[in-house]
Amino acid sequence: MTKKLSVLVMEDDKGLARLCQKKLERAGYKVDLYYDGERGLSAFGSGKYDVIVLDHMMPGHDGLDVIRRLGKDGPLPPVVMVTGSGNERLAVEALRMGARDYLIKDVDGRYLDLLPTVIGRAISQQSAEETMQLSAKVFDNAMEGILIADTSLNIISVNKAFTTITGYSSEEVIGNNPRMWQSWRLDFHAYDEMWNCVQEVGKWEGEISVLRKSGEIYPAWLTITAAKDDAGRTTNYIGFLSDITERKQAETDLQQAKDAAEAASRAKSEFLANMSHEIRTPMNGIIGMTELALGTELDPEQREYLVMVKESADALLAVINDILDFSKIEARKMELDIVKFSLRDNLDGALRVMAIRAHSKGLELASHIGPDIPDNLYGDPIRLRQIVMNLIGNAIKFTDHGEIILRAEEESYSPGWTVLKFTVSDTGIGIPEESRERIFEVFAQADGSTSRRYGGTGLGLAISAQLVEMMGGEIWVESQVGRGSAFHFTARFELRSSEARTESLCLPLIAEGKRVLVVDDTAVNRSFLEELLQRWRMVPTVADSGASALEAIKHARDSGKPFDLLILDSRMPGMDGFAVFEQVSDLEFADKTIMMLRPGSNGGDIARCDDMGIPFYLAKPIRQSDLLDRIMTMLGGETCKSIKIPAPKPSDSMQEHSLNILLAEDNPVSQKLAVRILENRGHIVTVAGNGREAVSNATKGTFDVILMDVQMPEMDGFTATAAIREMEKVTGKHIPIIAMTAHAMKGDMEWCLEAGMDDYISKPVHVDEIFAVIARALPHLAEDA
Repeated sequence: MTKKLSVLVMEDDKGLARLCQKKLERAGYKVDLYYDGERGLSAFGSGKYDVIVLDHMMPGHDGLDVIRRLGKDGPLPPVVMVTGSGNERLAVEALRMGARDYLIKDVDGRYLDLLPTVIGRAISQQSAEETMQLSAKVFDNAMEGILIADTSLNIISVNKAFTTITGYSSEEVIGNNPRMWQSWRLDFHAYDEMWNCVQEVGKWEGEISVLRKSGEIYPAWLTITAAKDDAGRTTNYIGFLSDITERKQAETDLQQAKDAAEAASRAKSEFLANMSHEIRTPMNGIIGMTELALGTELDPEQREYLVMVKESADALLAVINDILDFSKIEARKMELDIVKFSLRDNLDGALRVMAIRAHSKGLELASHIGPDIPDNLYGDPIRLRQIVMNLIGNAIKFTDHGEIILRAEEESYSPGWTVLKFTVSDTGIGIPEESRERIFEVFAQADGSTSRRYGGTGLGLAISAQLVEMMGGEIWVESQVGRGSAFHFTARFELRSSEARTESLCLPLIAEGKRVLVVDDTAVNRSFLEELLQRWRMVPTVADSGASALEAIKHARDSGKPFDLLILDSRMPGMDGFAVFEQVSDLEFADKTIMMLRPGSNGGDIARCDDMGIPFYLAKPIRQSDLLDRIMTMLGGETCKSIKIPAPKPSDSMQEHSLNILLAEDNPVSQKLAVRILENRGHIVTVAGNGREAVSNATKGTFDVILMDVQMPEMDGFTATAAIREMEKVTGKHIPIIAMTAHAMKGDMEWCLEAGMDDYISKPVHVDEIFAVIARALPHLAEDA
């Protein structure tokens, strides 16, 4: 509903006043009547009126006095002055003082019929003036410079912002043509095109260079609009001008920063690519030669050391892969590689790698994996091992004496999935409460003295936290200063078969019921071994010292239930395992039924075992499968590994085919490694030391496959591949070319394939991987086999 406009009527003639009220109320106004100026002024001060109808002649205050009084308190509403005949001079004075209109009283009161129309006109005029005033304020206070020109392009008005931007005063501008600001950077032809566009389309906008009064040329954004009347005729041109110097400078700075960032990014990428090649080439020799050595005849101790070398090299390679994969690190887009793996083998491998560091500080490193935890899981074993090794590495760093324990248990289970909880606890220095909240932040350590004393970048825990999150888990820490810390994390793994909840260990009947004495001063080791032996249907007894072990042996012999096997820890306070062995020998205990557990890094214990005639020993931390194999050997049964049927290797189909292989490789160690691997399988190898030699050999000889290094002197692998592919256009033959390169950055494989190569192997290469890729490149050999 439309609100009624309120009218204040001041008229001393009550009869006329009531007639006026009726006329206005019929016209839709709300009317208040007052018969003298004083009361009318008081009413105006306490109310809100849209219009005032004011008689000039009133007692107390006349109409002019009322207008004067009202004007002191602020803007007047529309005022209509009513005067008697012959008082036109007073009406003009009222208009000068701010009245909007006036009426002259006539004898028969016909002026009252005109009053609604006059009031409506007064309100409209007031509204129009207020709108114009508002427009003027907007015009003058606008941030943009505004100019108004006539159809002849003569400027008729500009606002304050325009004079500020151009440096000209309004007097200097009005009457001139906008060409006065045209800089030499906008030629006359372009200027004319701009105005032609305005006249034809009605608008033009764009960036121009403008000349300031000072002579300075500055960038500006100009919008010109043609203002038209109701008939569509152009009446004026309105221009909006903005100084965009700061914006252009910001754009320039941003572009320079972007160029600098891209240059730095390219430099980092090139550096990482070169580092990838420089690091992977010697890693190729380390891992490859270790694999070759493992394929020869070795005694148990030598094999154990070489396995540790390979596992350590593989762990280092995993770290290098993370660092060198630039796109993953920059975008934090590491991807999990979901494969089937054995949980226990994975954790055992991590422990064996870290055991050397732990034992070198005299620390006990042990694990306890819950018996009900599924073993065959689907997840990323490399990332899991990375987390575990990070946590164990930190524990070793901050622990000077005592033990470090890895525990794993199942936290929850649902069909097809399991959530495992892992804990790495230590007896180290502990973490202050105020430092625990930021311990998983990048580059964070407990305090500055920590990095100075213990070293490290502070990245390990931050990376572990990200990996745990990717695995659908969480990570947290509990700690007491001076007593140690316990890092916990959970991870989610997939279960795809009923085999997931079983271990791949055989359980020969020869072990069932055998009585075993376990002697170890570390509680977690005793618990772990007792649990394992019970699962293998053996009957374990545990002792925490050499003295209690001797008592247990005597008691078992006297009761007619002697032990079948003894498992002794070589390092215990007081009486160690060797002292127990000497006492046991006096009790005529058979040497072949005694096994010594020793620190994995202590070769002196092996020599001592040999000197004392102890034939069986096992390195800590204990791998379950190794322990079972050793027990089976001691009992005279077949080992687990000898019972298992090995899975066929992907390259077995190539055993019957002798291939003629061209190897393009400039590094002497990599050459020798590849040649030995290939010749061990009966293949004939021709070596080319660079790309040019490779092309020459490919032209002269007949090869089944070419292994092509990418980075070589004289001619690189890409150029050599292109030359060979051109040669094949004439011969009509196609020789499979496999890139074998130390470049392992994101996109390298795609570049090799686009260059005409058939497949890709990233150094360091593994034996099985080489032959798997060759078999993939020569599928007809697999089919023939």
